Amino acid sequence: MPIDPKFFNRFMIMVAAITAIIIIFSTLRHAQVNKQDFESEVYALDIQELRFERVLGTRTDSLQCGLAQQEELATQTIHAETCLGKPIILLFWATWSGMSQEMNQRVLEQLYSDTANAIQPANSSLSQNSSLSQTSSTQNSDIIVIAAAVRDDASSVIRYSHSISAPFIYVDGTELFHQLKATGVPAQIFISREGTVTDLQIGRDAEALQQKIKKLAEAP
Repeated sequence: MPIDPKFFNRFMIMVAAITAIIIIFSTLRHAQVNKQDFESEVYALDIQELRFERVLGTRTDSLQCGLAQQEELATQTIHAETCLGKPIILLFWATWSGMSQEMNQRVLEQLYSDTANAIQPANSSLSQNSSLSQTSSTQNSDIIVIAAAVRDDASSVIRYSHSISAPFIYVDGTELFHQLKATGVPAQIFISREGTVTDLQIGRDAEALQQKIKKLAEAP
């Protein structure tokens, strides 16, 4: 049945609106399913099977996970099980992501506030008066941070590691990122002293990150 020309424009507007609603709903649904898949993979993670390839040439200031206490290390493979006994934060991040660098700063401020001012990530809007910077550096300093770079080149990660004063362990995280069906960067996985995943943080919620780090640090 042909459409009366005087109603055609109105009809096309209705069709466009319905199509837009369907697309938006499908996109949101797809994102929700992806997030659920990521969470399922993360909470099933077995830390004793985790192996990382360290980005050689990156700065490592502290003795962690069996690594020697020196700046240039020959050891490339890191076995996550050697970190058992200490809480771990596994960061998925990238030098090409300004939000990733900002969340790295948030982690740094909460764990090591005495060195937090040493990092100034690009596109960061952090305030020097941030409440996170008030956290005692000694309270959470036994937490090990594994900074897993995603789809990043080694030279960029090396430059980043030498531009800040942070005892992170820099590794290539691309393979694990895809294996876990991660939805994007930044993301942080919180692992207990016993090697159990206790929490997951996705995106840019600084307050939630603060609470999760505090909870991880205070757990026996």
